[in-house]
This record gives sequence, C-alpha cells and structure tokens, in this order.
Amino acid sequence: ASRAHQSSASVPRIPLSFLSALPSPSSSSISQADQGPPPPVSCVDARLIPEKYFNFGIGEHAVIRNAGGRALDALRSLVVLDNLLGLSAVLVVHHTDCGLTNVSNEAIRKWLKERTGPGSGHRHEIEGMEFGEIANKDFEASLKEDVELLRASPLLREGLVVKGFLFDLKTGKVEEKVA
Repeated sequence: ASRAHQSSASVPRIPLSFLSALPSPSSSSISQADQGPPPPVSCVDARLIPEKYFNFGIGEHAVIRNAGGRALDALRSLVVLDNLLGLSAVLVVHHTDCGLTNVSNEAIRKWLKERTGPGSGHRHEIEGMEFGEIANKDFEASLKEDVELLRASPLLREGLVVKGFLFDLKTGKVEEKVA
C-alpha cells in the first residue's frame, strides 16, 4: 500500500477538545456554530500529515503548507479564510528536523543572487526577502514568533485563538508549546 493509504493507527492523535471553549468572534457577524474549523499552518515536509496527528479526515479542514510552516507566508491565506469562514482558531505547527534549521536567510539570498547574476534587477527584491529560518533549532522561539505575529496582525480578527505546536518526527507526538 502507498504511504498515503497506510493505516494511521500508529500515529498519536491529539483531540481538538479545546475548540469547545473558544470565545465567540468579537468583530465578526459569523456565529460560533458557523465558524470554519481551525486550519493547521504546517511545513511542506511530506513526513508531516496534520490530518493524522490532529485527528481529522482529509477534506475536513483546510491545511496551509509552506516551507517551515511559517506564519508570515500563511498570513494571506488565513486572512482569506477568516473573512470567508470566520475561523475558530489557527494551529501553527513546526517540527523537529526541519530543513529551515539548517539554512539561513542570508544563505538563501546568496544562492538567489548567484542564480540571477550580478546584472539582474532583482538584487533589491532579494535583499528584502525573508525565508523563515529557524535559528539555533529553537522551535519554541520560532513558534512564539509566529503565534505573536498572527495575534498582532491587524488583518486578522481581534481575539482569534492562535496556538503553537511542535511535532516530533522521532516520537510521532505533537505537543502544544504556545497556548
């Protein structure tokens, strides 16, 4: 059987029981019952399957994926989902052994400058780019940064619940790190 069709019985699941205690949206006309399920913001790493470790089926929740599961890249999609569906929460998930712990923003900028060449008109654009590096493998710091970015964003509804989780690839467990 393919990996996608294997049983998920061995993957630890965490209940989303905290959803029942979420506050009603303060600045939205969407009722609590009508709110969309909380989308995980997760890394593109194929070893992560949010549907399995958050115990929901494929197609039940939107899943926003980007390199490192970083909030800045997910913000545009979250704004759209919150305005269309009225999200109940956002679940930011980082994981151990993430590729963004092994490369810096500066290294990626250097690669891009080499690729585009010295006469390229992209130098200024490249200098302003952030790639979400996770410095010193400090996942709690990167999760806190992402959760705070989303909570502080004027583009998202005030009071939107944002939580940060760390998925451990060795144990298969996901743990809430930022409440």
